[in-house]
Amino acid sequence: MMRDYFLAGKHQCVKDDCLVCEIINLFQKFYTGEKNALVPDRLLHLMWTQARHLAGYEQQDAHEFSMASLDILRSQLDSSTHGILPPGSQLKRAACQPNPNLAGYEYMNDSSGGGGDTTSSAGIIDQIFYGVCRSDVTCQKCGHNSTTQEAFSDISLELPGSTSSPWHTCFSPPHSAGGTTPTSGGGVQVNGLNSLISLQDCLRRFTRAEHLGSRAFKCSQCESYQESTKQLSLLTPPPICCFHLKRFEHTSKARQKIDTFVKFPKELDISPFMSYQLRTDDNSDSMNLNSLKDKNLYSLYAVINHHGDLQCGHYSVYVRQQRDQWFSCNDHTILKATSEDVLKSQAYLLFYHKKHLEYD
Repeated sequence: MMRDYFLAGKHQCVKDDCLVCEIINLFQKFYTGEKNALVPDRLLHLMWTQARHLAGYEQQDAHEFSMASLDILRSQLDSSTHGILPPGSQLKRAACQPNPNLAGYEYMNDSSGGGGDTTSSAGIIDQIFYGVCRSDVTCQKCGHNSTTQEAFSDISLELPGSTSSPWHTCFSPPHSAGGTTPTSGGGVQVNGLNSLISLQDCLRRFTRAEHLGSRAFKCSQCESYQESTKQLSLLTPPPICCFHLKRFEHTSKARQKIDTFVKFPKELDISPFMSYQLRTDDNSDSMNLNSLKDKNLYSLYAVINHHGDLQCGHYSVYVRQQRDQWFSCNDHTILKATSEDVLKSQAYLLFYHKKHLEYD
């Protein structure tokens, strides 16, 4: 989709500092069939001039770079963020976070349904990289539900080992004494048993109902603060799904890199994390769930890895060219890789694309 758009000549521009123009130039060079190496030094320079917090030769964050590049492309393509949002919802932040501060969110839509037209004419970046996440806050006294729909371009997932987000609630009853500790094999020990954590485990934790306490949510039905729960789910997943494994912790308690190994699949079914599966009030209940499942199958196509620690590190990437042909890209060195090499790597960013794309 990106290739077709950028090679179709739809972007008309006379600016010298346009990132879109440079990406079009790189696409054109790549598809000429020439055997010369591509050096995207001008693309890096344009990123530095337009995202100055990323400029320089110090270690920068690949996730932050990815977010900034999408923001710049969206602004230069004059796309509208509201084009993908269902009526009654607003764009609050670019990443879908599991434990946002409620004070930073406004629950604008007080309905319990999840419908709306998500196919209006948005920009190409919106159509490819942005989806819609549903957030439900439920009063535990009267059952009243407050729903918000938020656009996201990636999903940030907590990992075992974080001091600010204990993982035992994902595997044992709330408030139990169980916990997790790292093991020498890169996994974690859950309630005394060795266990490998998977991407699906992280997504289950991300979409579980979270207790907010009695002072976080004021119920409009009870007209008072009540015990409540909050649950996130995926309402409209994007064609390209980016999963950000939160390996870097910067809190008052700790500054560390979390080295927990996370197992991830080549083929991912996100149906269990969709709103129509998790929310009984979702309007999709009457639809054919088997056909919906087929639309929620994703294939892995790129993995970004971080090597080193907080003070000194380095990024490399595995990228898939064809059905199962992988390459390892490490600065100027590009080598063939196997899918086994990819799946045993310590992922930081995971990129999946939908197996079945639908075109309007």
